[in-house]
Amino acid sequence: MFGEKFLKPFAKAPQPTEEELEIARKANEEADPTTYSSLPLTGEMNHTVSFDERGRPHTIGAHDSGEYVELRKVVEKQKAVVLLTKGIIPVADIVSRAEKPHVQYSKVMPLERIERKTSKNELLAYLEFMNLAFGDADHRKSRGVPHNYVYTGEKAVLYDFGDVDLMKEFRGLFPPRQAEHTVESLTQLKELLAQFRSRIEGEEGEKFIASVLEQAQLNPSDLLGGGRPRSVSDIQEVLLSRLNRSVLIAENARLDLLEESGAK
Repeated sequence: MFGEKFLKPFAKAPQPTEEELEIARKANEEADPTTYSSLPLTGEMNHTVSFDERGRPHTIGAHDSGEYVELRKVVEKQKAVVLLTKGIIPVADIVSRAEKPHVQYSKVMPLERIERKTSKNELLAYLEFMNLAFGDADHRKSRGVPHNYVYTGEKAVLYDFGDVDLMKEFRGLFPPRQAEHTVESLTQLKELLAQFRSRIEGEEGEKFIASVLEQAQLNPSDLLGGGRPRSVSDIQEVLLSRLNRSVLIAENARLDLLEESGAK
């Protein structure tokens, strides 16, 4: 049965001073942006409209610290996913402006500052991780073009997590990508799933999930849906259940490939 503990109403977190923000910004200027979470933006931002590969308009904000894409859908859910997975897979930060905290942006991550090199096998593992762990199969190639991720051959960043659905029917590996997987990519996938499990299991894991929801200003019911009250332990239970099934799927697919290749 689902747990009975419910997340208490969010208390307003103390806001850092401008001096503290500036010190942190300077410290992060040369750091790998996939290893830390960006701070709220301050100062002017100039907006323009750009169009993606499907011809859809997006508002782009130009700031002294880089470029940002204004988000319009399920922003709190997206932010929770970013905070849950930061450091395990390379994800784009979601930040707000101090002057307009209700407006959220996805950061266009500076690839030149990303130290982690991503092989094709690792990229396949990242994309499949989102599909299996979070029910989000929308990070894929569309007409041969990367959709909701950037990949240069060495650097990768995933963004736009609006399709995350933890209650989505579990169907296994994403069919169009299944033939691309290798023993190495599936091994990488299992390692990602194990890292995420270590992060969210047990009492400390439940506290971590609660902290993420608080930062994202998201209630458990909004992440799981279903029209009934939910708790942090519910989210933990659903995620761990998905991880258990994901590990079995990845291992069975890996063993099938080994058998096909004649390896022991």
